[in-house]
Amino acid sequence: MQKTKFDHWLHRKYVHVIRIYFNTMPESLPAGLELLEAGEEGGGRYRYRCSTRSEELAQDVCNLFLAENITYTSRIDSIDTPFARFVGNEQRSVTMLLVWIGIFFMAILFFFSGITQTALSIIMQDKDAVKAQDQAKKEQRLRGM
Repeated sequence: MQKTKFDHWLHRKYVHVIRIYFNTMPESLPAGLELLEAGEEGGGRYRYRCSTRSEELAQDVCNLFLAENITYTSRIDSIDTPFARFVGNEQRSVTMLLVWIGIFFMAILFFFSGITQTALSIIMQDKDAVKAQDQAKKEQRLRGM
């Protein structure tokens, strides 16, 4: 199923985590980064790992590493939470799911509001009976004046 811009935004906002691997610690790192030892995740080539969800912060860190001539690599990973599994599903669109839920609730509201019963009673009425009813209403209004 095709994803919408809203689906892509949800995916970037709630599922993506940007991880930057590097060997040399710079003089200072911007606030908002989660700094850890890389371990085996870095492929054994990098000692440190910093994580963030902000693309702007990741770009600032990459620019800092370039300015200080530090070798780094960045990767985009997905987090594993129930909400991330719901939003990050490649086979489904969250937008279309919300649209179908809205249509379902509107149909329920339509059927339980009594509009269908009124419409069916108007359709099923005899034309002569409807004319007689209209005539009776007109006479009643004239008497009321």
